[in-house]
Amino acid sequence: MDVDVVEQLEEAVLADEVQQAAEEFLLRRLPLFECMTDDQLAFGNAEEQRLEWHEVYREYAALMEDLVLQACLAESPNLCREDVYAELSRVAESPDEASAAARSCACFFLSMFEYDSFLSMMKELVRRQRGGLELSFGARPRPEPELERE
Repeated sequence: MDVDVVEQLEEAVLADEVQQAAEEFLLRRLPLFECMTDDQLAFGNAEEQRLEWHEVYREYAALMEDLVLQACLAESPNLCREDVYAELSRVAESPDEASAAARSCACFFLSMFEYDSFLSMMKELVRRQRGGLELSFGARPRPEPELERE
């Protein structure tokens, strides 16, 4: 394939518009996850889960798929969604040592659309919120606070 799908997806995921949309979505839906117990936050994703968590996951996956794949396909109109997924799967399963970084990146992109990955992300947000920490997302830098001038 002439197009470096992994590189295009990386650029799309890191795009400010995608990061902002994901951040806004997750913050809007975070209250549904605030009921998690400390045990649910501490252990794997095998515990009892609420139906609305899965519904939010499906909304998130659809949003990210649309945003990320649209950005990728806009760069290469000759591609289709199926081509992108096929290339990601091919790279993720490649035994070639030279492509270890691309393989790792492809596995990450594929995991973005998995429920366990989404739930882990929401757990981290709940932990950060309970700890009084900033709810930060992705690679988008936060604006620096203005310093007072003397």
